[in-house]
Amino acid sequence: MVRLHEILGRGERTTATETPHLFLFIYQAADHDANETLSRLLNEGRREQDLGRRWSLAWDSAHVPSGKPHVHVYLRGAALYAVNRDGTGHDGSSGLEIHNEPLAAIQRKWPEVKKLIESAGFQGMGVLIPADVMERALAVHP
Repeated sequence: MVRLHEILGRGERTTATETPHLFLFIYQAADHDANETLSRLLNEGRREQDLGRRWSLAWDSAHVPSGKPHVHVYLRGAALYAVNRDGTGHDGSSGLEIHNEPLAAIQRKWPEVKKLIESAGFQGMGVLIPADVMERALAVHP
């Protein structure tokens, strides 16, 4: 796994206390260690719920300060879509219909969620990567 300070050409490390709300992960998809680390971080606090008949849910809190609590829907272990507590799409799931079985389970906890996942519009995190940083990152990992 290549660390950000290596990509940026800096010798010092940045700790979470120096940047309490910003984490940037740049890694190659084939990097097993990086995938495991990121998966553990993103799934921390996840509560899984088996609905039977091959349906399951994974309830997550917000991963970032601007994020929202959300639930992922799975069928036979395959991720189908995710919806935020307010009914908007999570991870690009806007405009999809929630299947009846998971919808009933979601609405028991979050009644405001409807069958059609709503579009959240643009709610970017406001993170801008400076051009020189992007160029150095691409030079290391084209």
